[in-house]
Amino acid sequence: MVTMKTFFHGASTRQLEAAPTTTMPDIGEDNEGEEANLRLMFALWAIICFGVAIFTFIILIAIQRSPTKVSKNSFNCYLFYLVIPDFCFTCSAAICYSLNAIHGRQFSDWVCQFQYAFIIFGIGGNAWMNATIALQLYRLLARSKFQRQNYKIPTYKDARRHALVLYA
Repeated sequence: MVTMKTFFHGASTRQLEAAPTTTMPDIGEDNEGEEANLRLMFALWAIICFGVAIFTFIILIAIQRSPTKVSKNSFNCYLFYLVIPDFCFTCSAAICYSLNAIHGRQFSDWVCQFQYAFIIFGIGGNAWMNATIALQLYRLLARSKFQRQNYKIPTYKDARRHALVLYA
């Protein structure tokens, strides 16, 4: 019978608890080249993420300031809410990568866990909002082609409610 003790090749519980939990090992002074490469990699990712965050912020402002206001067309509102996860994702990633670049390694375990949360929100929120938009477009095309009915465009409140339900 295999016990926990023999499974871990005789390691005691105290030895297992003392094992490091960081995702990336600390880089010592003897590996200055690796530290420089990590700093460069994190700095490049931070610059890219800051650039994308600025671009998505410009898109959000452009949608809000457009001549056809968001409130006049619910599909503009869907597009506005589609950009929000990308903006949150890139801002959070830029901050985390900047912290990592400053320290030359993973900043902390907490930041690593935070990265998982905003990655899930960025990808999941965007995917679900795309699915909602695709459903509305499907309803538009199906009713106009197959059923020869008029399509009732969702109201601004409907679009906002769909987005809030998806992001909750």
